[in-house]
Amino acid sequence: MWLRRWFEPGSPARISSTGPILLILLILLFLGATGTMIPVRAQSGLDLVVPTVRVVSAGGEELGVIEVAAINGSPGAGTPGPVLFVPGPGAPASTFSPPGTFDAVIRGGVVEAINLEGNTPVPADGWVLSIPPQEIGSAIRAGLKLGARVNVDLFSVEAPAESVTRTISGFDRSRGTDELIVYRPGGGRTRTLTNQWGFEVVVVKDRVTSLGGNNQAIPADGFVLSGHGASADWLRAHAEVGQKVEIRGTQLTLTTDATTVILGAEQALAGARSALARAERGWADVPYGTVKQEIARAEEKLARALALVSVSGTADSGTAGRGPEAVPVAEAIRLAAEARFLAERALLLAIPSASVSLRGAWYRPVETSAEEIATTLDRFAAAGFNALFLEMFWDGRTLWPSDIGKQLDQFRGWDPAAVWVEEAHRRGIELHAWVHIFNVGERGAFSPGPIIEAHPDWALRTFDGSLESPLEPGLVYVDPAAPAVHEYLASLFTELVTKYPLDGFEFDYIRYPAGAGQTATALMTSEAGRAAYRAETGVDPLELRPNRPADAWRQWNQWRMQQVTRFVAEMGAKLRQIRPNLLLSAAVMADPSDARSSKLQDWPTWLKEGYLDFISAMAYAEDDVEWVRGRASEMARQAAAGGKAFAATGITTSSGPLAVAQAEAVLEAANAGVVFFAFNYADGGQLWQLRSGPFRLPASPPYRTAEAARRLGERIRERLSGKEPGDPLYQAARAHPDLAREVEAALSDPVSSRGLERLHAALARLAETTATAPPDGAGAAGEWLLDQIDWLIRAAGPET
Repeated sequence: MWLRRWFEPGSPARISSTGPILLILLILLFLGATGTMIPVRAQSGLDLVVPTVRVVSAGGEELGVIEVAAINGSPGAGTPGPVLFVPGPGAPASTFSPPGTFDAVIRGGVVEAINLEGNTPVPADGWVLSIPPQEIGSAIRAGLKLGARVNVDLFSVEAPAESVTRTISGFDRSRGTDELIVYRPGGGRTRTLTNQWGFEVVVVKDRVTSLGGNNQAIPADGFVLSGHGASADWLRAHAEVGQKVEIRGTQLTLTTDATTVILGAEQALAGARSALARAERGWADVPYGTVKQEIARAEEKLARALALVSVSGTADSGTAGRGPEAVPVAEAIRLAAEARFLAERALLLAIPSASVSLRGAWYRPVETSAEEIATTLDRFAAAGFNALFLEMFWDGRTLWPSDIGKQLDQFRGWDPAAVWVEEAHRRGIELHAWVHIFNVGERGAFSPGPIIEAHPDWALRTFDGSLESPLEPGLVYVDPAAPAVHEYLASLFTELVTKYPLDGFEFDYIRYPAGAGQTATALMTSEAGRAAYRAETGVDPLELRPNRPADAWRQWNQWRMQQVTRFVAEMGAKLRQIRPNLLLSAAVMADPSDARSSKLQDWPTWLKEGYLDFISAMAYAEDDVEWVRGRASEMARQAAAGGKAFAATGITTSSGPLAVAQAEAVLEAANAGVVFFAFNYADGGQLWQLRSGPFRLPASPPYRTAEAARRLGERIRERLSGKEPGDPLYQAARAHPDLAREVEAALSDPVSSRGLERLHAALARLAETTATAPPDGAGAAGEWLLDQIDWLIRAAGPET
């Protein structure tokens, strides 16, 4: 595991896929790399405070500088950089960094160990500096090696102010590809009217007040900067709450100064206080004492920063009146940065951690040995996940050695599926088979894949004969309307579920290609599907066009949609005959209207008819947390209409630092779980934040009713014991002992439907004693806790 193992014969690290590269780097390290003053990672140019690790000689001479991209967090998608893991209240015990990361353990100003296999323990009296593989060489050249002396400065002030500029593409018009548009008040437009594929910055009185999202309201005393593509990336990299914004002609200037850092700290504190208030209102499971302590520490630091600067205006107005005069600006910046760090830590700890929750991630396997699989699953479990959605059929090939299909070339010669299932279960992780249904190849990669090569009449083709989906370039599909396709896939997936003790089966690409239901250029059919429709209706699909004629077009769309639904129903029934407890789910388009009209995917009907146990809608939006929240709320509503089913909305980890915010939004939107796309892309910082926040406590999915109910009951008992005096549940119980005894009596049977209903009723009566007008954005008293019991009651069903 540690550095010395790289030189032991036969050690796993020596034969891993990253071994040869890292071994070369280690040889360079031991030969004695020459120090350099060049930072390992260049900053954006606007960072006034840059955490730094300085490598020094025995005499104190600076040999090299490593600029840290993030502390206890993610540097963001596409911008890998060093992450410094700092111990603190409620902090996870390890880094969760993947194998191949250069983790330097620092204690007492010395690098005392180096780990290259990931998931490094963080010492209580030190730090871990985690260097991604692509920057290991630079770190070594900076002098980072075993035994190196280092000085760590979490809040190194680099400059009193910094600015950056960019050319504006236009004003008050629709946003185009890669454009930066400024939306100003007036002209009848009150919002930007943009879709979710961008990034927006709200400016009030020349100061940035919020980041992210789309279709933002245009402030009367400000404007909105809206970027797409390259411009969105630029805003993500440079914009920060509190910055001063100037527009001269088409030139945009963003300036970071002391005011920026102070306003950022104030906003972080406001967020922490708001999260704490919501947690208290909902009786959420939160370390209340620690959260309040961190908030108090942040307030003290911020007060000292404010005392060092001349202040006019208020933070919530976003005014530009704050600014340094003849004062120690650097110290004010440092104190404000420290206040923000403490406030953000408090906010993370104030995120509720449910005992009843599905915590899943999709994952495409790359491991080539049982040892590598075990390492990945160790990291997965340590981060707090309880359900792995393992990709087992994609590009028309199988992960497992199949008698029916063709196994993926990289896995031929062994059975990785068997190892994945066994090792996942050994760690208490559910293993759900994630399979592509009708997408069976990618033109160019497999041209077009073994299924279509063997059965060209099954392939969906455009009316001019092309195999590629016009609106999904490169993707190749078989026709859901071809009867032989159903038969083949049924035999393949029956083999899979028979062969392995899977916990679940998730349908993906269970649809037609994008635009198939509404766009003339995206119309596709197969020889087999065309023949089936013509035999049933007497109509040739090649003669149809969108709404020409309208009735015939609607009939064909409805018929094709029914073929997809029929596959879900019949395939699910077959699989449940083999494994009655198999959980069925689907990764579906987040907008049900678009799913039906464009992709002919009628997933609301699948829920209503009971074909699925839960739904994992793909609410992918890199920066738009509110859009994700809206989609998750719709998923919860649709799932509730389906009876026992529930929602576990899918989000993307490519959003970097916003992954946790999106997870919180999903879980707040009455979802009994969340699924991340994908664990392949999750960095150590993201997993650290998940484990510190929503994944802080162990959890069980609601359909594991007895296990989840026992886990929740144990947490309620512990909370009622008074170990956390600031816990609102404990305080209510202490104020109303008679009602508290009813709750304790109900906890004697927290597993049966009747027992769960008694527990819900007892807690609801206790919650009524604190029923007052909820603060803005907060639900009813005790709602968070009662929701978990509701999910269990729904999953358990009525007693017979």
